[in-house]
Amino acid sequence: MSLNKDMQALIDSIRLPVLFFLPDKLVEDESDDIKQQLEDIGFIKQLFFLDKDNRVSNYKEGIDDYAILEKQKLLKSNIFQLLELKSKLDSKSFDYLLTNYNNELKSWLWSSQWLSDNAKHQVKGYSKVMQSTLKTQKNALRDHQLELIRQFPKLIRFINEEESKETINNRLKAYNSKVKKLGSNTNNYNNNNRVLLTEADADKYLLKTVFNIKQ
Repeated sequence: MSLNKDMQALIDSIRLPVLFFLPDKLVEDESDDIKQQLEDIGFIKQLFFLDKDNRVSNYKEGIDDYAILEKQKLLKSNIFQLLELKSKLDSKSFDYLLTNYNNELKSWLWSSQWLSDNAKHQVKGYSKVMQSTLKTQKNALRDHQLELIRQFPKLIRFINEEESKETINNRLKAYNSKVKKLGSNTNNYNNNNRVLLTEADADKYLLKTVFNIKQ
């Protein structure tokens, strides 16, 4: 694998695997009829699981919970890979990589907190197990950020500066943008005994009515 692919794989691994749902705010400007249609086909009010191979499916209790439990181990291995890349790259190149990596981590850490805080009100079939796994997901990212700061102290100043510039609305907007990108993976949707959204007509409808919403 090339160095560029190694770096991109590291950044991608921050979010994979991940549990997520589409915020109600994403369709707030749509008509009640369209909102109901989206809910009826399971596109909103639904918790999704995106696996390490970028395949999307409806959340399945037990199996997907276990995958999220493994997230902390996967993220820990990233620290070793970053240290290895530091030894291979010049200072400017590594700082660039670390900045992008940290930006992605911060974004998904905030998103995971938002998901954990709002699932109870926005996901059908909400359960304590679901909430526990969303909290585990958030904690894995939080612990990873703390370890990243311990290994690369210059991140502390960068994080503090960026935190002072960001607002809740900006972060939610960033999350909305990210889940739109996740939605583009519906062509990899796994239909293993689950109610899924992969019929061509449904995909086209969703892409038109959701992913191209004017922000």
